[in-house]
Amino acid sequence: MKRLTLLLTGVVLLAALCAAVSDTATGSRPLGHVVGDFTAERMGFAFVGGPLVRLGTVTISVNAFDRTLELPFPTAPSSDTGTITETVDGTSTTYQVANVLIEGDTAFMFTDSLFFYVFHDGGVPGNEIVGPPNSVGLLPTRDSYEQFGFIGSQHITGFVTSGNIKISSITS
Repeated sequence: MKRLTLLLTGVVLLAALCAAVSDTATGSRPLGHVVGDFTAERMGFAFVGGPLVRLGTVTISVNAFDRTLELPFPTAPSSDTGTITETVDGTSTTYQVANVLIEGDTAFMFTDSLFFYVFHDGGVPGNEIVGPPNSVGLLPTRDSYEQFGFIGSQHITGFVTSGNIKISSITS
């Protein structure tokens, strides 16, 4: 009877493991999650080749799921999902997330409009100041983000002034 019980327990555990692997392979179970509602002070270049300047504030809402083990690539099909909504000067734009890669406390994301985002989760509270002012007078905080545009070589960096970025991963 003990052997039968052990055998049945082993079969159940093996079935559960196969189901978990199958869920991950089909993309139904996320490997990680990135969520954030925050306001950030931004800096970047007002024009290509120009000086680094303070660009003002942005409000960002991100909710994305990393469902694949592949490295993100802008044109590769993926079962990763999510959205990033930016509000600058009262104008909101929502981007669909095409690919996500989570590495520890950092998430890398391509959107449908060929923007590439990097979100960094430095802990709670995300708006805690962690260093002296940088070259344009912004105070570095625990949480930050970067945005890269493939058209016009845009690069923006922002430090969270209110809110938080949270990155969770089953692999970390």
